[in-house]
Amino acid sequence: MTLPLQPADDHIAVGTVGPAANGISILARRLAASARAQGFAGTVVDEPDPARLAGLPARLPPPVRLVHLHVSDWLFADAAADPAATLGGLRRDLARRGVRLALTLHDAPQGADDPALVRRRSGTYREWARSAVDVVVSSDHERSLLREVAGVPGSAVSVIPLPIDPLPIDPLPIDPLPFGPRPTGVATDPGARGSRTAAPTVAVFGFLYPGKGHREVLDELAGLAPGLTVLAVGQPSQRHPELPAELTRLARDNAIDFRVAGFVPDADLAGYLRAPVVPVAPQTRICASASLNAWIGAGRRPLVAAGRYAQELAGRLPGAVRLYRPGGLREEVRRAMEEPARTWLPADLPVGPTTPAVAAAYLARWRRLVAGC
Repeated sequence: MTLPLQPADDHIAVGTVGPAANGISILARRLAASARAQGFAGTVVDEPDPARLAGLPARLPPPVRLVHLHVSDWLFADAAADPAATLGGLRRDLARRGVRLALTLHDAPQGADDPALVRRRSGTYREWARSAVDVVVSSDHERSLLREVAGVPGSAVSVIPLPIDPLPIDPLPIDPLPFGPRPTGVATDPGARGSRTAAPTVAVFGFLYPGKGHREVLDELAGLAPGLTVLAVGQPSQRHPELPAELTRLARDNAIDFRVAGFVPDADLAGYLRAPVVPVAPQTRICASASLNAWIGAGRRPLVAAGRYAQELAGRLPGAVRLYRPGGLREEVRRAMEEPARTWLPADLPVGPTTPAVAAAYLARWRRLVAGC
């Protein structure tokens, strides 16, 4: 039996843009699936190649009057497509069909980047914001960046935080790390206090790329303990396949063992994030962070470099992270070795919003927008 459409849902199309393994694409698919589970009966379309977005309007059912996309200009760079021109052309084609474009913008430009890069990226995001009937970002920090760097008025941008979803706790995998003996240093039992060990493993979760913070971790922890391992839980970005070799050389110079786990399937993620490691999120220049949220969802209290977004998250979820300043990571890791429970969240600490809550916020927003068409 076909269920009746929710009011105006036949006017809504939700698009996923970019390769399947990209974090933004994963987020968009999960939110669309969660919206479906909550009764969304509109259209969901998927375009793995951002350069082919021009073909999207022809794939939409005639009743559609609103298209929502999650985008970042880096998605288009990976596809060798001009982001401003591609989305500008899409908006014009949609407008000719009476369809409006709504956007969630990710990876906002930051003023500390190369000036030429900042100008180019700022122009793209400014044009995107002007062309969309609705603009959403994932943090107050990201909204501030759009205002400060790209000149997009804050009043034109709304914030819906990234989801934080609890990961399964039991049963814990016995050995989630595929490259050899299980590392020591932090207990897997969040209630365990443990004793100081000489050789912890420090883990950084997410794609490897310059600026993620692996280099700073290796420098700051040089010589901390015999046998220290820094584990990158993730794979190199497509643009930087050379980075693991560079970081391995730096680690060797600093008497650290550096290892790369590579891509981690969802089924194995809890094992990695709840393994006996010291969780660290060292990137200061982030707009919003799904990888940081994943640590929290796994019940961990990561050590987080005290950038503006990290401070925003610490204010929104008191007790969920431990902030450190430049030069402070070494002492925090040492203390985590002595007190493993410091890296675990209290069982009763509320965290969120979950994916269903975020999807519900988007769904309500889409329905309000089409109600005004």
